[in-house]
Amino acid sequence: MGLPSLSDLFWAHLGPVADKWEQYIPFYEAELRRYLESQRPVVLLEIGVMNGGSLELWRKLLPPQSRVVGMDIDERCRVLQLSDGIELHIGDATQRTFVDTALGETRFDIIIDDGSHRSIDIIATFENLFGRLKPGGSYIVEDLHTSYWREYGGGFRTEGSSIEWAKNLVDAINADHIKNTADIPSEEVAQLKEFNKEIARIAFFDSALVVQKYLAPKNRSFARVVTGTEFPVFDPIQWVHSMPVDSLGNLIVGPSVARRLETGLTRSLEEKEHHLDRQKQELQGKEQEVKRQAQQLQRQAQQLKSLLTSTSWKITSPLRWVGEALRSLRRSGRSI
Repeated sequence: MGLPSLSDLFWAHLGPVADKWEQYIPFYEAELRRYLESQRPVVLLEIGVMNGGSLELWRKLLPPQSRVVGMDIDERCRVLQLSDGIELHIGDATQRTFVDTALGETRFDIIIDDGSHRSIDIIATFENLFGRLKPGGSYIVEDLHTSYWREYGGGFRTEGSSIEWAKNLVDAINADHIKNTADIPSEEVAQLKEFNKEIARIAFFDSALVVQKYLAPKNRSFARVVTGTEFPVFDPIQWVHSMPVDSLGNLIVGPSVARRLETGLTRSLEEKEHHLDRQKQELQGKEQEVKRQAQQLQRQAQQLKSLLTSTSWKITSPLRWVGEALRSLRRSGRSI
């Protein structure tokens, strides 16, 4: 017996009305396939209940013993008569106190936001519920097209819209590669780093978003892995020299590449040591020359000092003065 088809279940569905965009059915089948194949019971939460039709569809689709939870702010949903295995909470998913009271310690494999579709609510709901997503779980936002509509708090490339917020999650995935974080507000940097540990994948569909968690929090940057035995065009030693030192700690190489890097780095080290020895020798030669010149200047200074303090210098100084005056006059063309 094959896996149940959401498309077949959708069109065969009787009872409470279910309302989805046609492009959602194939992407939901792709996103939920791993749960269906494992046949392991899962826990699903959907924000936005309306008539309860989608909750009934999830109950039919998911493996036996799965738990389906609905949450809606609309008090009219209290009248819904839902099947066994479905529970309903009436309240505001953007309010942390209500969420904590209603859900307790429950964690979810799948969370679907099909609520108000207002940008401010989508973001607040994510902040409240993403922490309740189990490792490896998927958080799905429907009707993301409303983020382009002003009446829903959005607009094309409008700051604060849910689609612009979702684009920032792409930055979170790549946070390890962002330089000059000093130019970014510290709170934003902290959030990027936190999401970087948790978010494994982001997928955008027409009007929908999927955010998937890692199976375990990421506690280091990903390594660069290199393997192979031949380097006819580009030698790995070339980019190792240009890589920041702190990046070398995340480098994993195969045996042949490791031998090539070891040989190249050893040769480079020897060349640098040889160059350093030459510089030391040149410096020592310059120091000796400076020392020799200093000694010569010191001898000259001592001679001048001796001459200035001698008696003969003082006796003959008037004659030397006259001689200098005569020489000066002759140079200027005058005579006595």
